[in-house]
Amino acid sequence: MQMANLPTRKSAPAIVQRDRTCGAISRISRKALVAVLFGSLSLQTLPAAAQDFYADKTLTIVVGSGEGVPAASAAQFYARHLSRFIPGQPQVVLNFKPGQGGNSAANFVAAEAPRDGTVVGIIGGRAIWAPILDFSKPPFDVRRLNWIGAKSQDNIVCIVSSESGIESLDDVRRKEVRIGITQPGTRSAVYAKLLNDLTATRFTPVPGFENVDAILKGMEGRKVDGHCGSTLESLRLRVPAWFEEVKIRVLVQFARNADDKFPRVPLAHLVPRTDTGKRVMVFLASDSFLGQAMMAPQDVPPESIEILRRAFTAMWDDEVVREEAVKERITVNPVTGAQLQDFVAQLNGAPQDVLWIVKSVIDAK
Repeated sequence: MQMANLPTRKSAPAIVQRDRTCGAISRISRKALVAVLFGSLSLQTLPAAAQDFYADKTLTIVVGSGEGVPAASAAQFYARHLSRFIPGQPQVVLNFKPGQGGNSAANFVAAEAPRDGTVVGIIGGRAIWAPILDFSKPPFDVRRLNWIGAKSQDNIVCIVSSESGIESLDDVRRKEVRIGITQPGTRSAVYAKLLNDLTATRFTPVPGFENVDAILKGMEGRKVDGHCGSTLESLRLRVPAWFEEVKIRVLVQFARNADDKFPRVPLAHLVPRTDTGKRVMVFLASDSFLGQAMMAPQDVPPESIEILRRAFTAMWDDEVVREEAVKERITVNPVTGAQLQDFVAQLNGAPQDVLWIVKSVIDAK
């Protein structure tokens, strides 16, 4: 199983256009203008009922986490901007359904939500893994979900304090490194454990932390040396000064491509020596963009899915939207719905030995 080809979008030169919805001058990219014009022509090929479907409707985004985390921030951002790019400009509302690692929200969207295009979800990569790793009777088939898009491929990392004396992942093979753990089966435990098992690192788990913020405080107090499993975006929001003052070192990245700020930090799927180990790391890296991806239930009319996908792409092509994302420190490196659809199918087709390895670590107590 290879990583899907997930290209980075590049901003185009800006032009000025009057925003008819508010009478203000807004800047959009040339690429965005072309996309809007082309999208308008393309929508004419859809049935009139499909083009008018969202008028006077409400689009509900079900969020599989609580407020204050990157996925919730992404959903709140969509609630402010997505409607403008959907024909009929529906009202967009959020429905937070935290619990069970996102599984509660995932099961609701897949099994209970209306299948007419009025409900979508942001449910987290781990909730998508659950039915793939369920070898008995999974609650739903991830391949039948309709993927709309993801805002970014945000790299999941392992970090250590600069005061730890650890410079690289090679150092962790020579010296034990205390790593903060919240609960078994969480990112904080799973990523470090699999690195130990597959790359001979010596991360030593220190359990008992309530959440990621508690682990980061533990790093400040030298109770632990580091932390695995958070995204760079999440860390930049939580502890921006650590990056500015170089108080941490990034040891490894779980992602398709290296972050621009850390081009020499190794990618996890390139570290193991065995093919199985590499595939396990590929599976883990999928959470770097599935964690904030938008999806719709199965059996939604194709016309509605196409409208939502085009709107999602047009939103991120809009220069004003991207500039606001930068101000809010929101990582933007969009993944299309078609790319997500293909990649989820790849995950579902992962070899059984890979799935058993991941499942055994997640289920460990």
